[in-house]
Amino acid sequence: MKICKRRFRVVTDKYEGFEVQIKRWYYPFWLQVGHTNTHSTIDEAKEFIAKTKNDLDFKSKVVHVCNCA
Repeated sequence: MKICKRRFRVVTDKYEGFEVQIKRWYYPFWLQVGHTNTHSTIDEAKEFIAKTKNDLDFKSKVVHVCNCA
């Protein structure tokens, strides 16, 4: 188990459709990445995750979540 791992997930939001969130190992809650990262398609959200991961230069696990009502 890696101690300093980060996980990403894509959730639905009420603005444009999809939002990327991050969970850090030291914080028990999911947080929005950056100030605004809402996307109209899930593919755009995945691209944002890939770009963010490259900026952090850190390997992480991508988690895709469906908000089922």
